[in-house]
Amino acid sequence: MASFLCKNLPNLLKISPSFKSSNLLNPSCLSMIRKSYSTEMPSEPAQSDAQEPVEPESARKINKKSILETNPFGIAKANPIANNLGWQPTSDTHSALMIEGVAYNKIHIVNIKASKNNTILNLTDHNGNILFTTSAGSVGFKNSKKSTAVAGQSASLALTENAKRRGIKNVRVTVKGFGNGRLASIKALQMGKLNIISITDNTPIPIPFTRPPRPPAKRKV
Repeated sequence: MASFLCKNLPNLLKISPSFKSSNLLNPSCLSMIRKSYSTEMPSEPAQSDAQEPVEPESARKINKKSILETNPFGIAKANPIANNLGWQPTSDTHSALMIEGVAYNKIHIVNIKASKNNTILNLTDHNGNILFTTSAGSVGFKNSKKSTAVAGQSASLALTENAKRRGIKNVRVTVKGFGNGRLASIKALQMGKLNIISITDNTPIPIPFTRPPRPPAKRKV
């Protein structure tokens, strides 16, 4: 029994610290094992309640150049750091992007102007040279019917057929205005099997606090 206690004394002390004061322990065995084993449990480092100060996000210095180098498509990936900086995507945002072996900046552009009275579309190359132009009026709609979504869809399908004859498959789309043919024209491009790479909204936004237009003069009787 004494030899068993001497061999397993470190384990017994870890399991039951009260075993040290019991009568089953041989004093000579305890003095011999104390020289080779440490009977005291190592003390844990004291944890301080004070927390490290957290630096506010507004005080952090953000390097715009490093963000562009590490993630050139930060705008397209909705990078929260880029959005907080107030950046706006431009035509050079995806300059390094390749679509079927063609650079993003070399892809043809479809410009859509959706006004409240008509929908005008034109197909241009990457330099802005107009290749084909169509509108709701040129495809057969007249008067107030030119402002309908069906008229915009028909004009967009006519442009799609012309783009296919030119061998164009991938296009970039720019939209301007809030007319009825705005969304219908974009959907018609997809119906015509054109691959839309990007959609850019060029609708002008009025500057706040500008002087409103003069109200119409009242008719004098």
